[in-house]
Amino acid sequence: MSQTAIPSTYWEEELRDEKPVDFYPTPSDPSHILVSRYLPIEGKEVIGHIHILYDEGGIWYVSTNRKNREIFPPTSDFSFVAARYQRYAHLLALQQRIKNQRQIVIKNLNIKTHNKMKTQNQNPQQKMQKENQFRFIEYERAKGDGHFLTIADSYHNVIGRVHKTFNDETKKYEYVAFDHAGNIFSKSDRLWDVKKEFINNREQLLEQAHQRRIESKQQSKTVAPEKLQAKQPVKTQERKNEMENLRGEKPGRGKQVEMPSDKAEERDDSPRSEVGSNGNVDNENSQHQEREDELADLRDSQDDDRGDMDMDR
Repeated sequence: MSQTAIPSTYWEEELRDEKPVDFYPTPSDPSHILVSRYLPIEGKEVIGHIHILYDEGGIWYVSTNRKNREIFPPTSDFSFVAARYQRYAHLLALQQRIKNQRQIVIKNLNIKTHNKMKTQNQNPQQKMQKENQFRFIEYERAKGDGHFLTIADSYHNVIGRVHKTFNDETKKYEYVAFDHAGNIFSKSDRLWDVKKEFINNREQLLEQAHQRRIESKQQSKTVAPEKLQAKQPVKTQERKNEMENLRGEKPGRGKQVEMPSDKAEERDDSPRSEVGSNGNVDNENSQHQEREDELADLRDSQDDDRGDMDMDR
């Protein structure tokens, strides 16, 4: 049988000093040895079994793990078995250490995420807050009245508008700013001065725009039900007018509903239609009979003429 290599001197010294493995024969079965490793804190843990086989060639040691699965090839030298189990114990300890470290890292991550979510839930309003500031929207081309710049806030509320005109005397552009109501706000031949006037009154203008936005929302809530209530009487009045018009066109009768095509076809199949169709058939039969009578008269007259001619001969 093949024999594995002996561990290096470094491993032998380390294993000899630490002695991580304990071999304990079971009292009930002398051929069965329990292999345990010492835990880092206290106690021992079973990591395998050694089964002793006797044959003519000598004694053989079969090494298995705790599930009785063979993990080392059988050998007759117990020192090889002890060295392998010592390395196996070191490997299990290293795996356990890595597993514990991973669990600590995962636990720390869970704590951090939990604390982060907790702080976010405690301050939802801070996250929803939006910084309100001026937005100067400049158009590529000015309109006919010279409007080329609009000032709005972060909620798209119009703060003011800037128009520019060309002065032929000074050969310069003049800029006139109007507020949201169309009143003159500032005037200058430099655009920066006009913008600066809005910036200097920033807090007042933004607060006014905020109040206008609140008022418009309240008006939209109150106007919507009023529109619905106003539409309902109009519809009822239109229906009344239609009924009166129909009654005026056909006095003495109520409103007649148009029959669908299927019902119209059923009317054609009613007894009236059958009577009409029978009358048409009788007329055709009588006309056919008259034609036959005329043809018979013509034949009789021709026969009489032939008889007269034969008598003359």
